[in-house]
Amino acid sequence: MSQPINNITIAHVPNDRAVIALMLEYLGLLKSRKICVMPDFQRGQLCYSAYIEVAEWCDREAAYNLIRKIKKPDIEARIVYEDDNWWTVEETTEADLQYTLSPEFSRWTTVFEEKTRNLPLKQVSFKTELEHSMTIEDMDMRLECKYTEIDFDAFCIGFGLAYGYDFEAEFKEWCKKEEAKGEIKDIVLEMGF
Repeated sequence: MSQPINNITIAHVPNDRAVIALMLEYLGLLKSRKICVMPDFQRGQLCYSAYIEVAEWCDREAAYNLIRKIKKPDIEARIVYEDDNWWTVEETTEADLQYTLSPEFSRWTTVFEEKTRNLPLKQVSFKTELEHSMTIEDMDMRLECKYTEIDFDAFCIGFGLAYGYDFEAEFKEWCKKEEAKGEIKDIVLEMGF
């Protein structure tokens, strides 16, 4: 029996660990335990690579196919996150394990701790054509995202709440700062905030 893949490296990612973790979970591939995003220069251009410690792989065909491709070095493993956009993935090399294991890189690393205590239900609101809300438990967001009817905004908010991020509050705070600069007023009005 082959060894499980516990660490992966993804090239050309955004410099945002929460977004990467969110996308990997939303696509039904894996839950991240740790993510370290480090700058890299390729062909004279700045790009970022993510070094990820996998908490668990999702029980989905897409995850199994990705694992199978990662284990075959002659096949390029890709995570397609949009029609013509993807990230290349490989198993993390021994030398690169330092990014998620060494405390020297903790400044660039986010640890996603799964809450296992019995937590109260959280009210999560999200905007669609009609504004409404739904109630989820932190641990049940994974189940919700398996259904195709789920709204991506709802998933983002639920993911954020499960891991201690408040995307709505963060966005509103950013809007206040930008509005104070006089650069965002029209955008905020258009979005209905």
